[in-house]
Amino acid sequence: MFIHLNGSFELLSQRMAERTGHFMPVELLKSQFETLDELQADERGVVLDISASPQQLVNDAADWLGNA
Repeated sequence: MFIHLNGSFELLSQRMAERTGHFMPVELLKSQFETLDELQADERGVVLDISASPQQLVNDAADWLGNA
């Protein structure tokens, strides 16, 4: 089972730029997007949009896991 947190390149790069002391520089984000595999039809999972609040993401993930 997978919980795929999905978001736009722009949103992710903005959030990363606002972080301090994080191990991954913003410059590596492009390569991460290029190599990311989306969930396939035969993979059990849910895709959640990271533009939602952290609490909403937790609630949605817990709901999905509870029904999985």
